[in-house]
Amino acid sequence: MSVRATKTINPLHFTDLDPMRFEDLCLHLVSKIYKWKELNHFGRKGQDGGVDIHGIESLIDEEKVWFIQCKRYSNLTKAHLEEVVKKATKIAIPDKLLLIAACNVSRNQYDHFKLCSQNSGIKESEIWTASTLQTKLYNYKDLLFIYFGLRIENKEMSGASKIRYSLKMEKRMRKDLINHKFFKENFQKVLHDPMLQFISNRVIIHSVDDMSYPTVDPNINTWYREHIYNFYHNGIELWLGATLGDIAIMDNKGYWEPTNYFDERKNNGKYRTIEVKTIGQIPFYNIVDYKLFDEYYSEPHIYCKFDINGEPFEKIYFRLHGNLDGSGDYELDESMKTKFPKKL
Repeated sequence: MSVRATKTINPLHFTDLDPMRFEDLCLHLVSKIYKWKELNHFGRKGQDGGVDIHGIESLIDEEKVWFIQCKRYSNLTKAHLEEVVKKATKIAIPDKLLLIAACNVSRNQYDHFKLCSQNSGIKESEIWTASTLQTKLYNYKDLLFIYFGLRIENKEMSGASKIRYSLKMEKRMRKDLINHKFFKENFQKVLHDPMLQFISNRVIIHSVDDMSYPTVDPNINTWYREHIYNFYHNGIELWLGATLGDIAIMDNKGYWEPTNYFDERKNNGKYRTIEVKTIGQIPFYNIVDYKLFDEYYSEPHIYCKFDINGEPFEKIYFRLHGNLDGSGDYELDESMKTKFPKKL
């Protein structure tokens, strides 16, 4: 089901929470996400020694010691990040150091935190920024109500709500995902190849219900990495399976059928083979939130509702590759799409 548009579409103000209340929220959230053998909250007792939450994660063949520090700051500096690492490692060297922050950080700050952690002997470190924290909370509506008094009802958005939500999301994404300097200087190139306008050629698509990232669950596909292709009137477009490529076969009347390179019909003179791009369209109202990078991928992460037949796409269609003369891709005529005989 879709989510009714409420004030939760705006950023949550974590800094409005009392510092101890913010720690409680962090404790509640990590307790739900991971499987713990032990989980201790030292922050409320004072003199935490740089570790607000201490946890021992129970894995299949090992246990992992976590130190978790919660910072309800409106801004974090490199000095703050260095202090977090310094205080945490005075006690011991954890397997993982997690910093949960009420604000967002730059990529430079994130890399600095990782480097400080590595230099102190910590193998794995991570920062949950405000946007990360908000995205994770969408999976736990009880916490949104407990800490912010917000109810998200599983009802369809009204038409007006979808439009308002989509316009806000489009404005944010066009601001953050486009390389505006390149776009202005290379407008004609972008017209022929819209992929050039983005800050990254690939994005990570996550289901809001995914609990497997960064590992891959072989039984269910709840996150994947694709090429971002363009914006369209209602959302963003992805080039699906770009690294493998797709083809279609077409007869002399212009009728066509998408297929693959293993199809023997492509070698028959009755058809010609054309290279196509499979394009998936995700509407803005299906996008819950996004962030620009994490410690695994230096690419935008987009969190979506997979509520259209188990996927986020409202439409999947095909474009013919542009020509070498610089002309752009063009959409294949959907009315000419057909199914040819399997055997000739």
